[in-house]
Amino acid sequence: MPKFIKVELDLVNINQNDIIKLQPQIISQDKSLLEKTWAWNDFLGWIDVEKIISKEELKEIIETWKYLKQNFEKIVVIGIWGSYLWAKAYINALKNNFDEEQIIFAWYNLDGEYLKDLLKFLENKNYAIIIISKSWTTLEPALTFRMLLEQLNKKYSNDEVSKRVIAITDAKKWVLKELSIKKSFKTFKISDDVWWRYSVLTPVWLLPIATAWYDIEKMIDWAKDMKKYIDENYDIFSNPAYIYAWTRNILLQNGKSIEILASFDLKLKFIAEWWKQLFWESEGKDWKWIFPTNLDFTTDLHSMWQYVQQWARNIFETIFIVENDNVNLKIPFIENDDDKLNFVFWKTFDFVNKSALNWTIKAHKEGMIDIIKIIIPEISEYYLWQLIYFFERACSISAYMLWVNPFNQPWVEAYKKYMMTNIKN
Repeated sequence: MPKFIKVELDLVNINQNDIIKLQPQIISQDKSLLEKTWAWNDFLGWIDVEKIISKEELKEIIETWKYLKQNFEKIVVIGIWGSYLWAKAYINALKNNFDEEQIIFAWYNLDGEYLKDLLKFLENKNYAIIIISKSWTTLEPALTFRMLLEQLNKKYSNDEVSKRVIAITDAKKWVLKELSIKKSFKTFKISDDVWWRYSVLTPVWLLPIATAWYDIEKMIDWAKDMKKYIDENYDIFSNPAYIYAWTRNILLQNGKSIEILASFDLKLKFIAEWWKQLFWESEGKDWKWIFPTNLDFTTDLHSMWQYVQQWARNIFETIFIVENDNVNLKIPFIENDDDKLNFVFWKTFDFVNKSALNWTIKAHKEGMIDIIKIIIPEISEYYLWQLIYFFERACSISAYMLWVNPFNQPWVEAYKKYMMTNIKN
């Protein structure tokens, strides 16, 4: 029997009757997700883990990553934050901290100096490009692709360039699809019923992850495990997605409008960045949202601790807790104790880190901060895929409880329109 991610709570002055009153609403909103009966049901393809990608598509992705791994020194993935952030987070969580990766993620900004350095770095490298864009209205990846494609065009024939570009884009329309047909780039389609930030089990994320040697066929099954666990559990006090959704809803009703996601594990840094992007763009609209932000502990205990501990009580904290770090790195004994640290002799770094975590929680509770604990058995491929589906499901339920459409981003599109108009003029 596999273990599952758990959610545990240390809440201040929350009335249990208020929680119980929410049960019908939570179950109803989740049912609306599963049955796709809400008004915003056009982008719910991600719910059906079993159907989101076919065996033929998986096979094609696997063949493509083998081709890329065998033939190129570097693989450059171009996209905006929502296009590849989970892939970057996943690889970062599982790799050795000092490994030089074959895959480069570029670029989610308009910093010309970064792009200049990237072009110089790639100038004498044998590289291929994975370009991810649906509408081609986002300038950051579009301009980066133009610059790198121009570099390839100067070095190789048209036929050779076409072998070096993989496009993940809309199946039927938009500029990148048309360009790919014209230039004979290999393409993977983005399903019309899956919004970007929920596109984890599609080629958008699976191809970059596969190029880092991870088994994408198993990933589908791992996500299915969490889906089944949530689907079959209607208890709002044990279903992790339900607990997280109703807790955030009640805390917002009680004036807690800022959520801080904290982690004591460096490998979860980009998972927190992905979480932030997911909740920002899913809930951050219609003036009734929670503002999500993240901190890296213990580092930020030396910078943001005072703020968290004594700021106005409109904040609550969600903390990642990893039960087993699988490291067992012990602190050595030094004969003369010149650095005066023998008091921690033979303790493990995990023990010291967990001590910092436990005392942080104790201090925050004394400071009347509501705490949500997301408990992960270990940082592994299996539990990362549990985590991704848990957050996607919980985020959608949470947004539905606010009567917010989690699958649009009207003011992001407005900023793009204004910027395009200004540049053209």
